Amino acid sequence: MIMKKQYYFLLTLLVCVLAGLSACSNDNEVEYTPKEKLILQNYDLLFTCNASEGSVTIANESSVTATSEQSWCTVTTSGNKVIVNVTANNSFEGRSCKITIHGNGKEAQVIAQQAGLIFSVNKGGAFVTNAAAKEHLLPIDYTGNSPLRVDPASVDWATFSVVDGVLHADLALNVGEEPRETEAVLWAGDVKLTVPIRQQGLSFVVNGGKNIVGNDEAAGRNYKIETSEGIEYSVAPSTVDWARFSIVNGELHIDFDENNTGKMRHTEAVITYAGSLTYKINVQQFDFEKDVLGTYTLSWGSKTTKLSFERNEEGKAQWRFLEGNYASMGVVIPVTLDEEDFSLMIPNLLDLTATYTKNDVVYKLTVFVMSQKGSSVYRHNNNKLAAIGKLTIDDDGGCNWQFSLNDQLDSSTYKFYGIRLAYGNGGYGGYVGAYVTFNGMKLTRD
Repeated sequence: MIMKKQYYFLLTLLVCVLAGLSACSNDNEVEYTPKEKLILQNYDLLFTCNASEGSVTIANESSVTATSEQSWCTVTTSGNKVIVNVTANNSFEGRSCKITIHGNGKEAQVIAQQAGLIFSVNKGGAFVTNAAAKEHLLPIDYTGNSPLRVDPASVDWATFSVVDGVLHADLALNVGEEPRETEAVLWAGDVKLTVPIRQQGLSFVVNGGKNIVGNDEAAGRNYKIETSEGIEYSVAPSTVDWARFSIVNGELHIDFDENNTGKMRHTEAVITYAGSLTYKINVQQFDFEKDVLGTYTLSWGSKTTKLSFERNEEGKAQWRFLEGNYASMGVVIPVTLDEEDFSLMIPNLLDLTATYTKNDVVYKLTVFVMSQKGSSVYRHNNNKLAAIGKLTIDDDGGCNWQFSLNDQLDSSTYKFYGIRLAYGNGGYGGYVGAYVTFNGMKLTRD
């Protein structure tokens, strides 16, 4: 019985609450109407970087007001038209401004957008050119409407001017090998633009910098000339009757006559480039096997001996001594030959097949490359050290080899002294004594 009374009580209470809520809703109801917006037409608020004017018209309204949130963007109204004026944007960044328009209790917001200034040369990077004297025309990318000007150059090898929106950079010839730099300073009103100007150093190389060597055959040959684009050059007439010089398709052309003199012969090609600069290159004609290999006189101090500069059965170059004890001991010195550079190399600590017998003891012979520092003479425990011989030709066509040290020693401190034939057990540690030292050696073809 108690349970039924509780149930009816709760049900009655719920009905009263619902009835009460229904009655209260009529007293507290708030009517909401969304704010109407203005209808825009003839919208023109996209601006270039220049000071300019745009507008926006409001439909179905006879009068409006407007405000701007940025000082560079000002607004005025005329009836239902909002007139927007922007000042020149001299920044390279774009910008925007919010404009609020009111009319007859309605509201609208619009955005005025203005592009940044474009002012550049060479896409904003440094202008790099070669060493040639030339006037370079560099278009200026500029979207403003201020007059353009350029400061005078700060160096004597460049002249700048602006003509019809183009930067004229007149550069003189850079006769040095090192590059050089300056800058062109441009102005558009109060806006400054700096353009780095870099001019490469002058390079002029014939045949890769190597001597020109033709064999004994009569032939015409071309040799590559490497230099900056725009560099003009010419070659002087030959001073010998067996070689004639000309420039053909940008290369040095040489017509050789047959060399049947039995000797090496040489002359010099003189090329004038970039106005008054000269490049001289040795021109030689010989057959290596016939005119370079053969019998030589090796001299040192007041002594001389004969040797054969030849190839062994494997085709490798060697010196084989022809007279005296050197010949009887079978002294042969292998040499490394560079036939393109016409140089040879004799390594330090080179063990030979020849032997030397002293007091019934048989010793190995080893080649030491000797150096001189001041008045002292040194031998070295360095198998990368070597004597380098360079082929030279005298005025009579004689073939000579001049010797120096390779780069394993400081050339400002150590000078080439000579080649030593030492005897011992081989190598630096096996050294016993010197059999002979060819100090101040010279090698001349007979």
